[in-house]
Amino acid sequence: GEHVVIIGAGAIGALSALAAISIGAIPIMVDIADEKLRFAKAYGAPYTINSSSEDAVARVREITRGRMAEAVMEISGANQAVVDTLDYVANAGRIVLTGWAKSPLELDTRLITRKEIDLLGQRNTDRVEIAKALRMIYSDEVDVMKLVTRTIAFDEMPGYVAHMARHPEENIKVIAVL
Repeated sequence: GEHVVIIGAGAIGALSALAAISIGAIPIMVDIADEKLRFAKAYGAPYTINSSSEDAVARVREITRGRMAEAVMEISGANQAVVDTLDYVANAGRIVLTGWAKSPLELDTRLITRKEIDLLGQRNTDRVEIAKALRMIYSDEVDVMKLVTRTIAFDEMPGYVAHMARHPEENIKVIAVL
């Protein structure tokens, strides 16, 4: 029943949203790419916010009826998004930083203390969490195939990789088959 703001609607953000849904949490996807947000709606994320065209803090406040999110996951690595986590999180909430900030940045530690925020850095070294994620996938609690946006022939891969570099917003996961 907790609200989870997930900043970054790419593959890791999408997987995080599916995992949140599977345990009964309510993901709120935040991104600047409308295509990724439309896809988030398609795989079941109930709320999406384009932070480049909407007041994201006001929308989170509206969705959570003023409480703000009990958990915030920063996946994008955008410096401003890392700073914004402090505005999205509820008092006594949790923030997980997964994305790599592009450069060093300053956070208002007074706000962290005043709001009593738990702040965690997370990458991929927790074998317990990886094992849990694999169990969720193999048991079909999380249907990762929902994230496949395109299947291409293996010999199309070089040209399609170039296309993806020019249009990263168009796909979450692409599968090349022989």
